[in-house]
Parts: sequence; C-alpha cells; structure tokens
Amino acid sequence: MDTPDTTTTHTTARFGFFPFVVADQVQVRQAGVTVAISGGDYTVEQGGTQFAVVGGSLSITQGGSQALIVGGDATITQGGALAMISKSVKVDHGVVGFLLAPKAEMVESTVVFTPQAAAALGGALAVGMGMVGWLLRRRSRSG
Repeated sequence: MDTPDTTTTHTTARFGFFPFVVADQVQVRQAGVTVAISGGDYTVEQGGTQFAVVGGSLSITQGGSQALIVGGDATITQGGALAMISKSVKVDHGVVGFLLAPKAEMVESTVVFTPQAAAALGGALAVGMGMVGWLLRRRSRSG
C-alpha cells in the first residue's frame, strides 16, 4: 500500500488504496479512499471514495463515492454518488442515488431518490411492514 504524498495542508493520493485521509486540501487521482475528511477542497479524478466529509468544494471527474457531506459547492462530471448532502450541486452526465441540496443543476443526469420520493418509499415500507407484523401476530394467536 502506498502512502499519500502529504504536506501540512495538502494530500494527494495516487495509484492505490488509502484507508483514511485527513487534510485541508485532498486530491485523489486513480486511487481509492475509504474515509476522507477535508477542511477545504476535495478533488477526485478517475477514483473513488467510500465516505467523505468536505468543508469546502467538491469536484468528482470520472469517479464516484458512496456518501458525501459537502459544506460548499459540489460538481460531478461523468461520475456518481450513492448519497449526497451539499449546499449546491451540479451533475453533468452522472447519477446520484439520494440528493439533499437546496440548489441542484442536472445536465443529462439522474437523481434516483429525491427527498420526497425517499419519504414516500419509507412511508410505504412502514405501512407494509406493519401489515405483515399484524398478520403474523393474528396467525400466531389463532394457531
């Protein structure tokens, strides 16, 4: 496993896998990061991040992430994220599973679950599970 090139405020992770990265500015190039915490900007180019908390802006180009919490603006180009919370998001030719942002610009992109759709799905699952539980309790009493 490689070690990221690090200065006191800037970390660049290249060609490898890095379990935990913390710095003011983070760049991930053709690499994978499990957990990243960046006080400033965070950039991913042809790589991926499992979970990132970013204080500044985020840029993903031909990469992806499972969960992102971004304090600033986020831009995804030809990439995706499973879940994302940000101040504003621009997605160009990408996919986001769940997006929570007051401002979102989508260019030939897809958001699978908006907050309204996720709430509706959660409500439907709760009602369905409640009915299954009621039926199972009723069946056990009669038998």
